[in-house]
Amino acid sequence: FIGLMISAVFSLLPDIDIESSKIHGAAFLLLMAVSIASVATYSFSGSPVFLVGFILFLVLGVAIKFMRHRGFCHTLRFGLACAAPLAIVGPAYALFAFVAFFSHLAADLEIRF
Repeated sequence: FIGLMISAVFSLLPDIDIESSKIHGAAFLLLMAVSIASVATYSFSGSPVFLVGFILFLVLGVAIKFMRHRGFCHTLRFGLACAAPLAIVGPAYALFAFVAFFSHLAADLEIRF
């Protein structure tokens, strides 16, 4: 079930740069929520790692608003960068993610590194 969910998300991930796409809206809301949670946690704990997280997630949330369609998000580098952290949980998850991402690029006939 988890592999199926990862595959579903990663097959849509190259379209994160389209403002009207479901993945764009979901990613933006998630990044903003995590950003707010990070600053709230920082205010209680005082740990600078949460302040860095707040800045990182805020910047990523704003950045997806300014990406051009079929730009960096339609590259194998982006797919590898997004799938790689899943290897910590399990190599199969990273493989599911990358294959799903790659399948989107192949369907678009836009396979670039």
